[in-house]
Amino acid sequence: MGGSSPVAHSPLLRYRWAETERTLETLHQAHGVPMISLEYVNPLSGGPAVSTFACEIHRLYPGARTSSRRKTGSSVYVVFQGNGSSVINGVRFEWGPGDIFVTPSWASVDHEASERADLFAISDRPVLQVLHLYREEELAKHQDITDTFVPLKGTLRSTDANGKELFRKRDSWEEGKPSGGHSK
Repeated sequence: MGGSSPVAHSPLLRYRWAETERTLETLHQAHGVPMISLEYVNPLSGGPAVSTFACEIHRLYPGARTSSRRKTGSSVYVVFQGNGSSVINGVRFEWGPGDIFVTPSWASVDHEASERADLFAISDRPVLQVLHLYREEELAKHQDITDTFVPLKGTLRSTDANGKELFRKRDSWEEGKPSGGHSK
């Protein structure tokens, strides 16, 4: 073996928040737009931090809805801090710290913060770019909001250390299947 191989992932095992925070604020002061985005990259190659998916942080400022965009590929968002909402194919999803939401491929998406908010996102953009399948566009106008997402309450699915399914019912975890809920 002994030969060198291309760096497929970033040698950094963490990206410091203080540097991210400073860069986001500097960019916002320079541009003043409602959303500033940074991609975490491999400092040796300039490519994605992980070769198969992009890692990004989006800072949203209150007072304006971002433009509606759509792109090939899916994204998973984790709300780091702040509150707001996203419109995904006309459906409004409200979110807050710790929430996770997903945007499917070619869905129209825009965001609006009710307070300064940071969203971490991963997407499969790098793979689609290598395959020459990636496309992104900004829509001419905001999409219409046709509905509001209302999450189901009462049941979450989890497993214990042995892989046995557990279901959350109000304030306790129970083994077995939830009554009236979804099952595998």
